[in-house]
Amino acid sequence: MAFSSDQLLIESEKGVPALRYILSNFIRDIIKDNLKKALNAKDNDAVVKAQEQLAQIAIDQQRLKEAEKLLEKGAETKEEIKAPEKPEYKKPDPRAEQWAEDNEWFGKDEVMTYAAFGIHKRLIEQEGLDPNSEEYYKSLDAQMRNNFPQKFEDSNKSNRVVQ
Repeated sequence: MAFSSDQLLIESEKGVPALRYILSNFIRDIIKDNLKKALNAKDNDAVVKAQEQLAQIAIDQQRLKEAEKLLEKGAETKEEIKAPEKPEYKKPDPRAEQWAEDNEWFGKDEVMTYAAFGIHKRLIEQEGLDPNSEEYYKSLDAQMRNNFPQKFEDSNKSNRVVQ
């Protein structure tokens, strides 16, 4: 079986398994010719050797077909699976950064921090407050003081936590 250069180029675009398959076909044809010569020469050892080589080529070609199917299936899967979009991280609002600095317990006291996140979520999702508004911060502070009065020295003036 002979391939033209155009056929080799087309097959090469299919990938390495296709090229190996072509080469194994070429080698198989050579082995078949050797088998014919061995049969004509009544060289039993050469006949056995050629038959073993043909059997190995058949096994290799089957493996190559399976590998090519897996590669095609993998290519289909890659097209179906899109990389998750990276979330856009916005720099925190300067007011939020200032609030976190003013509330030294934030990020240190786990219970209070999670409570603040819960209150934040409720203020935005249920009450519809703008997280950049003064009303939002006043409400957040008031609810934190109401939920943790024992944690604040002076609940009206300071956000400092009592240790």
